[in-house]
Amino acid sequence: MKTSINQIELSCRAAKDPVIQKAEEGKPVFVTVFCLHNKPSPSGECIITMPIVVKANERLACQVHQNIKKGYRFKVSGQLDYWKNPETNRENYSISADTIGEITQPKNEFHSLTSIEL
Repeated sequence: MKTSINQIELSCRAAKDPVIQKAEEGKPVFVTVFCLHNKPSPSGECIITMPIVVKANERLACQVHQNIKKGYRFKVSGQLDYWKNPETNRENYSISADTIGEITQPKNEFHSLTSIEL
C-alpha cells in the first residue's frame, strides 16, 4: 500500500553515496540517496533516527549526483511517500525531491553551501 502524505522539508544526512537508477546518454536522470533524518521523540527525551530515501529526477538528479556524497548534510523539500510491506510490516519512507539545498560536507571536509532546485 503506497500513500502520498504531503509536501515537507527535512534536514538529512546521506548515509550512502547517491545511486544512479537511470541514465540517458551517460547523464543521470533518476538518482536515489539513502539518508537518515533525526527527529525528537514525542517525550523530547531522545532522538529517533528515521531512514528515508530521497529521489531526484531530471536536472536535479545530475546535481544531486555531483554535489552530495556519503556523510553530507542537506535539506530536501518535496512530496513524502509512505509504503508498508503487508508481509513484513516494514515501513518505508521516501521523498520525491523538488528542491535540495544547504548542502554541507562533514566537518572535517567543510566547504561552501550549495543550493539546487528543479
